[in-house]
Amino acid sequence: MDLPQRVPNGPHASMDLEIETKKTFPGESIHGKVKVRTEEELQDCWLKVTLTGREWCQLDPSSPEEKVADEMVEIFPPKVFNAINGTTCQKDFKNIYEYSLDLPSGDLPASFEANGPHSRGYIRYLVTATFESKEKPQLLLFKKLKVKERFQEKDLVSKVDEGTVMGCCYSAKGKLRMSCQLESLNTLSKVDDSLDIKIDVDNRGCPYNISKVRAKLFERINMGARGRNTGYDDTIVEWDAGEVKGSEEKKIATKQKIPYNEKFATMCTSSKGRLLKRNYYLTVTPNYETFTCSVPTVTVRFNVEHVKTHKKKDQKKHDK
Repeated sequence: MDLPQRVPNGPHASMDLEIETKKTFPGESIHGKVKVRTEEELQDCWLKVTLTGREWCQLDPSSPEEKVADEMVEIFPPKVFNAINGTTCQKDFKNIYEYSLDLPSGDLPASFEANGPHSRGYIRYLVTATFESKEKPQLLLFKKLKVKERFQEKDLVSKVDEGTVMGCCYSAKGKLRMSCQLESLNTLSKVDDSLDIKIDVDNRGCPYNISKVRAKLFERINMGARGRNTGYDDTIVEWDAGEVKGSEEKKIATKQKIPYNEKFATMCTSSKGRLLKRNYYLTVTPNYETFTCSVPTVTVRFNVEHVKTHKKKDQKKHDK
């Protein structure tokens, strides 16, 4: 769904909208100014500033029998600040109106926009200024507000997974156990941050060689509208952490800097809306040289709260 059309100027008046900060957290106040100038005397003038939060999702038909699924929901009732209430504005009237609007506290989903293969949607917050006068065209201006979800720092996280390695015809060929320790799980937002993982692969119960232990950081988008659901993954970075022989236990330490990616160049936080959800995951998976019927056999997965990739110049230094 498109944004409303901006109409900042008319033959009778002009308007400008400012926001002091374009990034904020739930429960914080939004401050700014609206500048109004009239070219003629205007009667019954109204100026209001509105804060809105909306989710929208649209899914393409997956079969000829289906229709496009389109749904929008309000995250909270609109917040309104009235600056002018039905008064007369004289010719060459100039004034600056300061406004303040409060974002609701609690678990607001973070702002983001998604465009999948057959789906699109957004979680969007807007500050909109509207100037109206009797028998004159309406003036309208808006600016996007980036809202981020709050998260708790986790300095050290450990996870374990284990399972049975299945050969052809689903015959059991052994046991695999893998534990991973990830440092600074929720601090992937600084230029010099890296993924620092310590992996312990216990392959002593299986004769198959592990050709590579694969690590992957990716974004997962889930979207839903009118009872239908879809989703897709977008890989940020993946790499081979090492290999393990059959009947061997091996400890692997791997460190990977997040490469530059224009899409993730600004900090992206996880978002848990009603129609759209965005999550970041780091998975560690062993890949066997020999064919197995259950692929992957074991996967350790971490939830990552936010991600920010490096700037282009920092990536060039890292590549040298």
